[in-house]
Amino acid sequence: MSPPPLSPLKMMMHSTVVSRNDENSDPSPADAKALPTGVRQSANRFGFKTRLPPPPAAEEADDLLAPTVDVASIDFTRYVEECLGDLEAATPLLKARAIVGKLDFKQAKAKVAELSDLVRQLKAALAEQLRRARTLAPTLAEAQREVHARLRAQCDAMCASRGELQRLQRELGASVHRADERARKVKELRELSHELTEREADAAQRADEESERAERAEAQASELDAQLIEVRAQVEELSSKLADRQAAAAAAEAKSQEERAAHAAAAAEAKAELEQLRAASQQEARSSPSLLRADLKKALKEEEARTAQLSTQLSEANSAHAELVEAHAALERDCRSAQDKCTAQAHCPTIRDMPALEKQLAEKTSLLASKDNDLREAIQNVTQIQRNSMEQVQHERQRVESLDENLRALRLRESELTVALDGTRQELERLQSEHGQCKSELREVQTAMLYSNSERERLAIETAEQKDLIQLKSTQCAKMDASLKEMSQQLAGTTASLAAKSEQEKQM
Repeated sequence: MSPPPLSPLKMMMHSTVVSRNDENSDPSPADAKALPTGVRQSANRFGFKTRLPPPPAAEEADDLLAPTVDVASIDFTRYVEECLGDLEAATPLLKARAIVGKLDFKQAKAKVAELSDLVRQLKAALAEQLRRARTLAPTLAEAQREVHARLRAQCDAMCASRGELQRLQRELGASVHRADERARKVKELRELSHELTEREADAAQRADEESERAERAEAQASELDAQLIEVRAQVEELSSKLADRQAAAAAAEAKSQEERAAHAAAAAEAKAELEQLRAASQQEARSSPSLLRADLKKALKEEEARTAQLSTQLSEANSAHAELVEAHAALERDCRSAQDKCTAQAHCPTIRDMPALEKQLAEKTSLLASKDNDLREAIQNVTQIQRNSMEQVQHERQRVESLDENLRALRLRESELTVALDGTRQELERLQSEHGQCKSELREVQTAMLYSNSERERLAIETAEQKDLIQLKSTQCAKMDASLKEMSQQLAGTTASLAAKSEQEKQM
């Protein structure tokens, strides 16, 4: 707001004003030229007078707002000084005394009384105006001090609010940063939890697969154990049957050898007796042919009875051989055919078929030995199969044990993952609670920011009101300045009229 322009009277007063109202010192030549002669003599003639105290200076805005921010202050006294000028410059006018030339005593007395009355009134009006002008500066200074105090309080409150707002903004930024960091950690933990869940699912699937494989291996092992038990039972049964057959074959062979030896001894005795009979029959035939024939018939009957007995023994040997053949399940057909042949040959009345029977018996013995060898090889093969089965069962058991160890390791890993997952869930819950706390703190900060914004708006409104009030006071000051200008003009007119009257009186 620019100050109003100065009137010519004020410009003259500013040009002729004394910087300090020191009545003890003589006026400067410029002041002496500016003042009339009578006024200068009156100023020199009158005595000392106590100087009025200077108006209180306005407080500097820097001193008022030193602890706060740099705020421009409002100086009201500047407008008073610009509008009214130096009030001490008008005091010589009050001290001035009019000098009248030689007049008639009556006229001079009347003129002096008239001028004294007029001057008294002018001095009273001017003194009142000066009093009012002097009281204007302290009033404005007090108002300025009060306005500055209020502005300082508002600036302090605004600075405090601004500092609190900055602190809240920093806390909000830190809270947002912590929330972002926690959100990132929550995201990482969720990804880790998802990965652990996938690993747990894979481990559970692998554990299920290994369990199924272990169950299948156990089932196969149980089946192999059952098969092994069956094979062992079959082997034991075959071994017992083989031992029985070997014992029966050995007994039959010993019996057949004994029977062969008995048959051979009987055949040798029969041959010796036959030779003796032949020799005796020849002698008797030489001596008596009829007796020889009777003896021959008798010997023939005995020989036939003995042949029948041998045939019976041979049939018994054949039946024993048949029992031996029946003991061997694998040689039943051959033994039956041999038994049939032996039975067919048993009805022969002669002993010429004995070598053939012995040959057949040797063949059957060799066949039985070959079958025994085959049975031994089969037993060895069964033993090897049993050994291989045992090795496979042992391998399967070791594999099952390794699978059990892997399963235990997987279960231990699963328990560790479960513990880690529980810890992750607890950490996630803790982070969620902290995130909730951050949200609540953020809401509180937002509420505080809203409150600070409302306070700032309220302070802005109050500042605008103060500005309006200051503008109103400035308007009032302008009005007072205008009225002061009018009074100054009236004073100038009165002074001019007084000067004119003084000139007229001088001329008179």
